[in-house]
Amino acid sequence: DNCSGNGVCQHNGSCVCARGWAGYNCSLECAGGAANPCSGQGMCNQTDGKCICDEGFAGRNCTRREVPTDVNQYRANILGTKKEPEPAAKPAGAETAADPPEGPSEPAGALAPGDARGKNSSTVDSSSKSSKNGTNASTVAAPVPDGKAVADSKFTKGTVVDDKHLATLGVNHAAFDLGSKALATNKDAKGQSALLRTDRDKYWISPCKLDKGVLWVVIELSEIIHVHTIVLGSFEYYSSTPNAFQVLGQLVYPTEEWQVLGHFQASSTRQYQEFKLKAPVMAKFLKLRFLSHHGSEFYCTLSSVRVYGRTQWEEMGRMLDANEEVVEEAKRRLDGVPTPSDVIENVSG
Repeated sequence: DNCSGNGVCQHNGSCVCARGWAGYNCSLECAGGAANPCSGQGMCNQTDGKCICDEGFAGRNCTRREVPTDVNQYRANILGTKKEPEPAAKPAGAETAADPPEGPSEPAGALAPGDARGKNSSTVDSSSKSSKNGTNASTVAAPVPDGKAVADSKFTKGTVVDDKHLATLGVNHAAFDLGSKALATNKDAKGQSALLRTDRDKYWISPCKLDKGVLWVVIELSEIIHVHTIVLGSFEYYSSTPNAFQVLGQLVYPTEEWQVLGHFQASSTRQYQEFKLKAPVMAKFLKLRFLSHHGSEFYCTLSSVRVYGRTQWEEMGRMLDANEEVVEEAKRRLDGVPTPSDVIENVSG
């Protein structure tokens, strides 16, 4: 068949396929398309047309950046920093750095719904770092009873949004296709990887009431970002859905220290809900802790978690642009040229 028109037939009857084609008769198009096989980040296997991705890339078309599960390796390879020394072995019986079972203790800065304390809940205060109590720093008091109103102003209510609005938020840094991972969840829960995918028929599921602690899940983002928006979606019917929840962040994992990013309240709806942080916070790992739920079903479900923010380089560019504007305005003032702010003042005057 003349190599399907995609190669050159040799004297022995075998084919030498053109770029982007594979198979014994060059009839298989390489993954990623013949024009750009393997997205230019891998090699097309001439037997079956599948990609053999270059180091650091993964996925069918080699479009997904592969993030090492070893945080120290990530720092050394991607951020250019030295590996941290391995922690010394702990005495027998001591808790590990991984998430221990959540108990009734509460970290500095974490508030339960209705708590009227005047402490700032946006960060874990420094005293919590110097006085560890042997439990995970992200644990809080027992969840509020189902249906109890969240009266504390610390709990920010979400806004219902649609797919069109989500498209305006930019890159979802919790997307599975970008290398994000659901690393851990509470006992008896399963399906956490579904939170990072786009299939609405799959979901994370857990018994709503546990013998000890609250429901939680830990997510590794595609890279370190300045988180400013979190979007949750609960699409499964005949199940309870999250109500009050807490978001914590860290740059490393496992960890015993979490920074509280905010407290939020979701409504009982089967649509996407957007939650904005009061101030962007840099994080690589997020932990969502669900303090209460809507409904009285035995199981609680969550279908989607999306995280939006600026990467380190985008944040650096924004800061440089802001500094350039300040410098330019200072130069205009020195040269006696009216600045935009001077024009506005004159007009208003």
